[in-house]
Amino acid sequence: MPFASLIVSNDAESRDVLKTALDGARVKCEFCESPLQGERLLASRKYDLIFYDEELAAELQFALKASRLSELNRSTILFAMIGEKSAAAPAELGANLVLRRPLSVELVARNLEAVKGFVAREQRRHLRHNVELPVRIIPSPRQVFDCAAQNISEGGICCHPSRELNPKQLVSVHFELPEVQHLFEAKAQIVWVSKDGRAGIQFMQLQEPHPNKLRGWLRTKLTKHMPGAFAPAKTAELA
Repeated sequence: MPFASLIVSNDAESRDVLKTALDGARVKCEFCESPLQGERLLASRKYDLIFYDEELAAELQFALKASRLSELNRSTILFAMIGEKSAAAPAELGANLVLRRPLSVELVARNLEAVKGFVAREQRRHLRHNVELPVRIIPSPRQVFDCAAQNISEGGICCHPSRELNPKQLVSVHFELPEVQHLFEAKAQIVWVSKDGRAGIQFMQLQEPHPNKLRGWLRTKLTKHMPGAFAPAKTAELA
């Protein structure tokens, strides 16, 4: 799955520079010119990177705070674009980092290079892979449920049927991954249960070497989905 970015700006020059740098890094980009449109997009779509103008920060404040509370954009990297003489700090603008105008492809590429490791880790952690495998859920020593997994990520698993599982319930989860001869055991929590019988389960604790084996398996699957993702921008000469 490619990395995705949102640019909230009505400045054509900045948008052109950002697009050139993002294209070079193989990051998909989407544009909007108004905070209202940005708010709608943040509420419905997942972005790895968001770029917005300093003068729009106040109008975007509610949407940006909401994105931090949502499952979709909780870990998104926020870039605020500021004027050449601006003294605003990232925290004042609700951003992680600032890009000072005039923007250049080299400047943007350098910042992308700085954050790509974090973005890749978050992508791996949240990217879910469709799987079909048996899962055993143990709420208590006297209760054992056998069900099937629909998808799995580094942070959790989705199973069905959920039977008598309830949100916030603590359970033990046991499963084996395809191509990995290893029994995984995790302390977990039921996050949600749907009306159609599915349950979202968050891993709370995976004992070593379980995390590394799961991470390695997911990384292999991720590489097939996004070969060469977030490559250095071809047009930028980084120091």
